[in-house]
Amino acid sequence: QEGEYLKKYLGDKKTTAIGLPGPQGSGWAENYMAGFRDSTKTGNIKLVAELFGEPGVPQSLRIVEDALQTYPDLNVIWGGAAAAEAAVSAVADAGRDDVVIMSSYENQTMLKLVKESKVLGFAAEYPVMMGRISVDLAVRALEKKDYEKVLLVAPGIVTKDNIDKIDPTQIFAPDGWKPEFSVK
Repeated sequence: QEGEYLKKYLGDKKTTAIGLPGPQGSGWAENYMAGFRDSTKTGNIKLVAELFGEPGVPQSLRIVEDALQTYPDLNVIWGGAAAAEAAVSAVADAGRDDVVIMSSYENQTMLKLVKESKVLGFAAEYPVMMGRISVDLAVRALEKKDYEKVLLVAPGIVTKDNIDKIDPTQIFAPDGWKPEFSVK
């Protein structure tokens, strides 16, 4: 979804992009990268590098800084939330206000950076909603009630245009929430 959104956002502007999906061998990073790669096969985004690495901000910062040097015409950075956060810093330090940053998933920092227009947007997978549905389905199965065998939560793209219209409680746990690991 992020690649399709970027193509629409950028219009006819030719762009050079890198992808920073996360750690190679994790499975999820490869899947995220495959989705972004597939969405950029057509259109105006030229994907010049797939840069796998640990999903921390300090680790991602080094990768983004190197990419800005290696690809001077780079103007789209796509990756996980830590990579996007690192990109905000690296792009600012490099004085590159022509670079668009997009995150492949959500966290509280991405919410803040989208509101500040430092990140174009992020994909929202609605994990709280998925968790609630999962618990409901598990209870229904245990109680031998009818339940949907396949139930999908459609992801979405959160941008400055719709950030005030989303329900963050479907994405983020409430403030102060802590998991309970015991059954009484």
